[in-house]
Amino acid sequence: MSAAPPSEEGLIKPDPDKALVERAQKELPYDTRSYELLMRQHQQLILRICLKMLGNQHDAEDICQDVMLKIFHHLKSFEGKSSFKTWMSKIATNTCLNAHDKMKRNAEFKRMLSKDPTVPTTSKIKSGQRDLNKVMQLIEPKDRQLLTLRYVAELKIEEISEISGLGLSATKMRLYRAQENLQSQINSATL
Repeated sequence: MSAAPPSEEGLIKPDPDKALVERAQKELPYDTRSYELLMRQHQQLILRICLKMLGNQHDAEDICQDVMLKIFHHLKSFEGKSSFKTWMSKIATNTCLNAHDKMKRNAEFKRMLSKDPTVPTTSKIKSGQRDLNKVMQLIEPKDRQLLTLRYVAELKIEEISEISGLGLSATKMRLYRAQENLQSQINSATL
């Protein structure tokens, strides 16, 4: 009797970027051709992650460049314990979270220095404006991170769990709550 073939769920899919990553690791820092090819393949995904996390095209483009520089500097330390896409997405979301915190501190500092008490401290969605990016900015950065990893980077729950440092069940619960929070913001906003 032969055993049944393993189900697709039981198989670990090979990392499609593995060969290119290994080549880039060997070439860097003197030869950047493989790294550049790798970044061309993933730049749009990095930009989409940054845009969803930050909600601003200009900031997203700046942070996208920062992410690619971080990948350049740390690619040799990538061990392949996760897929390159997962590792890259973690760098992108963490860089965005740090940038968001920095922007928030800078805005708070400017507000404190401002003598004008009418300086707005929160963003509001204008009536008739259907902009998911603005609604995304109304939810917590950690929730935004989970939703971005799931729906923009299209990562599996296991990969999101690894990136966020949460257990699998905690990741599922946090993602569910983030979806509820986003839906609540959409429902309460005047769209």
